Amino acid sequence: MGLRPTYTHKMGDPRRFGAASWQHDAWHYSAGLPEETSLEAHLQTLWADIAPARDFLLSMKSQFRVDVLCGYRSNSDHAGFQVEPKSLAIFADAAEVPDRR
Repeated sequence: MGLRPTYTHKMGDPRRFGAASWQHDAWHYSAGLPEETSLEAHLQTLWADIAPARDFLLSMKSQFRVDVLCGYRSNSDHAGFQVEPKSLAIFADAAEVPDRR
């Protein structure tokens, strides 16, 4: 894909603080934007980075689990967020191909 992973681990590698070892290999990639940048910007940057490898990633879904994980934190119990439809393209494209699950 031409991208450097943000984090990796191999099955059997020890987890932190003496927890059980990892049960699966993992390759993680982050958009690399500051945490306070909007969720939309993170999704659009991520999609711009991985879109050239779209077909490769979709082909992996038949054999491996491919996830996009997003987190949101706030110091307010009344906070929320909005995401424009164009920022969800990454999920719409991935939905076209069935998961291995």
